[in-house]
Amino acid sequence: MIDTAHAPIDKWRLTSVCDELGADEAHVWGASLDQPANVIAKLAPLLSHDEYQRAMRRYRPVDRDRFIVGRGILRKIISAYLALPQGQLRFTYNEYGRPAVSEDQNDRALNFNLSHFTLKQWHWSGWFSNRRYA
Repeated sequence: MIDTAHAPIDKWRLTSVCDELGADEAHVWGASLDQPANVIAKLAPLLSHDEYQRAMRRYRPVDRDRFIVGRGILRKIISAYLALPQGQLRFTYNEYGRPAVSEDQNDRALNFNLSHFTLKQWHWSGWFSNRRYA
């Protein structure tokens, strides 16, 4: 597994994770949402037009950057699991705004859940599984 706690986001090597997720496994990822400008600049082009517009509606620049980082990380990880280009992932949203990978792109039945929390700085965490949870 990748040591995401100590490796910079732009140095993550995600090419092999898609083969590592077993049927009864869940992977947990975590990262800081407070990233340097060069990392934010690399993640921003991965967002869809709608996601980028949502980021730009944030009043404070720090909140815009954190949104970009969170969505960029999500796209990097999901694209590795599903072997899809990061910028071509499509999300659908339920009535509460919870994202899911578009069914036509999700042949591995990948599920995920995200959370954001703060200790001394904002963090992002997510779990990913091939199992359906009620």
